[in-house]
Amino acid sequence: FYLEGLNHYRNCSICNKAFTSKRNLMEHGRIHTDERPFSCSICKTTFKRKYTLVEHTRSHTGQKPYQCSMCGQSFSHGISLTRHM
Repeated sequence: FYLEGLNHYRNCSICNKAFTSKRNLMEHGRIHTDERPFSCSICKTTFKRKYTLVEHTRSHTGQKPYQCSMCGQSFSHGISLTRHM
């Protein structure tokens, strides 16, 4: 896995998807590997992306930060609120 420059973009050497930052490219690279650097401190499940760990943690805490402005129902994941709408 390495960087290929194309103007100001960086391309994945495996699937050629373009990214505007090295950080995004490196995060993307984990989909092609088994690297899972983010671990839940409660159940030890591991994740490739930090935001996936953050969302997973809500399954332990019960936190529901996404609230419907129409009915007030709360959700732990933004996508659940989107589907609700």
